[in-house]
Amino acid sequence: MAPHPLDSLSASEIALASGTFRSELLRRGIRSVKSCYVTLVERKPPSMIPTEVPSTDDFPRLAPKLEVIAYLGIATSPTDFTPDKSGVLPKRRAEASLIDTVTGEVYVLTAELKLDGTAFVDSVEKLPKGVQPAITMEELSISEEAVRNDPEVIRLCAEVGITKEQIMCDCWSIGYEHRFGEEKRLQQAFLYARLGKDEHLYAHPLDFNCVVDANAGKVLKIDFAPHRSNPNRPDALSGTTEPHSVEGDSLQDSGRARIPPPMDRQDYLPELIAEKAAAEGKTWDVRRDVKPLHVQQPQGVSFSMEGNRLKWQNWDMHIGYNFREGIVLNTVQYFDKDEGRLRPIIYRASFAEMVVPYAAPEWPHPRKFAFDVGEYGLGMMANSLTLGCDCLGAIHCEHPSFMLWNLQASRLVYGELIGDFQLERETLVEKQGAYQRLILPVSPTDLDAQMSDHAGNAVPLPRCVCIHEEDDGLLWKHSDFRPGGRAHSVRSRKLVIQMICTVANYDYAFAWEFKQDGTMGFEIKLTGILNVYTLAEGEKCDAFGTEVSPRVQAHHHQHIFCLRMDPMIDGLNNSVSETEVHQVEAPTGSPDNWAGNGFYANRTILGTTAEGARMSNALTGRHWTILNEDKTHYSSKAPVGFKIMVKDPVPLLAKPDSIVGRRATFAKKDLWVTPYVDQQLFPAGKFVQQTPTAPKDSLEYWMEGERNIRRTDVVTWLTFGITHLPRPEDWPVMPYEKVSFMIKPVGFFRANPGLDVPSGKDMESVNALKTCCAKL
Repeated sequence: MAPHPLDSLSASEIALASGTFRSELLRRGIRSVKSCYVTLVERKPPSMIPTEVPSTDDFPRLAPKLEVIAYLGIATSPTDFTPDKSGVLPKRRAEASLIDTVTGEVYVLTAELKLDGTAFVDSVEKLPKGVQPAITMEELSISEEAVRNDPEVIRLCAEVGITKEQIMCDCWSIGYEHRFGEEKRLQQAFLYARLGKDEHLYAHPLDFNCVVDANAGKVLKIDFAPHRSNPNRPDALSGTTEPHSVEGDSLQDSGRARIPPPMDRQDYLPELIAEKAAAEGKTWDVRRDVKPLHVQQPQGVSFSMEGNRLKWQNWDMHIGYNFREGIVLNTVQYFDKDEGRLRPIIYRASFAEMVVPYAAPEWPHPRKFAFDVGEYGLGMMANSLTLGCDCLGAIHCEHPSFMLWNLQASRLVYGELIGDFQLERETLVEKQGAYQRLILPVSPTDLDAQMSDHAGNAVPLPRCVCIHEEDDGLLWKHSDFRPGGRAHSVRSRKLVIQMICTVANYDYAFAWEFKQDGTMGFEIKLTGILNVYTLAEGEKCDAFGTEVSPRVQAHHHQHIFCLRMDPMIDGLNNSVSETEVHQVEAPTGSPDNWAGNGFYANRTILGTTAEGARMSNALTGRHWTILNEDKTHYSSKAPVGFKIMVKDPVPLLAKPDSIVGRRATFAKKDLWVTPYVDQQLFPAGKFVQQTPTAPKDSLEYWMEGERNIRRTDVVTWLTFGITHLPRPEDWPVMPYEKVSFMIKPVGFFRANPGLDVPSGKDMESVNALKTCCAKL
């Protein structure tokens, strides 16, 4: 069985691509490289294929997106009731970024992966100076070790009572740093002390941080921030907000003395809290009055998996995964019983970018504005999830499509495995030239993924995606209040597709949700630990942060997220409308508005990219709807569509010409609508690391001109998030904050699509207290 064209690269494909890329660079005289990623990419459109690459096609090929749609047989218009499958398998292509470890130069290579186990390179690009791929997990570890072993860092820590063994640091992307030229690959390191095993290191922030050359594994500069530590001028900085010179003494430039770290333990692990309490002659324990709450599905789950294709309650989609975006939803469709067919809704949806700018203006704090998708890769940061905690209930176990190399037959053999979490699962292993079945222990979550390391080897990321069902309260209910009237209620259930990513101190739970009424959405839970910095004795930080515990400040900051949604509402040609609700202008008492209660909805369809960047307006109830104007509802006569419901719009508070404002241009608007262009996937650009401004291949540039966005193939970009003013209750570990959005059908279905959801009574439900509610 051939792989789905949008399946992630397998371990074998990663190995094949990596070997091909290294051989090509070796042929060009480049002998020492490190690989930053290996990932699946769309085949280049014919106009982009270099002329020196020989064509292996015996027939003309469609553009990549259309090629996939034709292969899968997805309807491209409202009248395409029985779409044919083309039978032409789209080609598999891999891309990698490799760094010449001698010169620091970066090369991006792509290759076609053929089913006969061979590959050929079809493009090699040397990136311009200053353009860098995302930071790797290995580089983060290497940089941390470089900082912890740096003699000057060790000396500075000893000055404030911290031993070499206690030094800890979080390495981050650098943000933007102009002092070291364009050629170095940089990170910044925030330093802390860990006083014991598993102890809360963030409770002991140090008063300096470092700039690190990630290629050389070397500390380049140690920066000391100025403080507001003068009791006579509590709001005045000891220095300026400007960066210090590389050659100068940063501590002297900061205008203040060294500040020892706070040493009080602020643990969050239960056994350490109890240990500290016991040392102080106190007792502490977790709550003992929490009774078990079990989620059980004795008849199994209501969804099914075929490879990475998921079906649930009329929903049908493919789940992809890559190092950058993590979960990618492809070809989302809904089976409409009234029309007797699958109707397309979304071609591709992914979490495309985010930025986390901090508020403190004194250098080096303005460097804190990580693009966690583009500068790291969220897919690389995903946790291996735990059954019963990260994912609760009946969790479907499915191994992604696997690929085995049969040496005797010289061909690739594809297979797939399906099963419930209660069941054992099987795979095939080679033994003496044949395949035998091997029973494997069951994984508690749904999907594994394959990442890659510096050597280009595949690195398994097990159980990184969890798929499960949850009770969702009432779906709908009505009670006829008249004597003898009937009441009817239906409970709602939702399907959750989740990953949880740890990016240094913060943890993010990203969850796609699908409901039985044709609604889908995306929810982000923010938890983990605040990024903190030290305070001097008596120093206040009310303007730019919160003192969450004595001498530990958490700076104000924002989390701004951007979700890319390539809609396909009943076909390729879509439009986007903007709706606002206004009062009737006629005054109360007038013939046109005698009671004064009149209000109306006004809808405008966006025509060009000049109109396609929009802001929310709660006062007018402004919202947007993705439409197919070529199909109307039988009763309302309005075009079929899905309403975008963003409940958490957030303005970028940094100035438009600030460093973060110049780089995170996607954060300037709440909605962007662009015409579809192959490979325009990332709103801050493909290569985000160390950019001084947003590159040409970023969202704001894609809006230039007055290109048509009506009745054509469009892409929507949704920006939302939170401005976080930390609370003491967010310490020492943060209860989650939640942001979300939904799209909801508007005239897409004939009527409520949840009418056929059964009204079942859960016979396992019982009276909570025996003294009341004896009969229900």
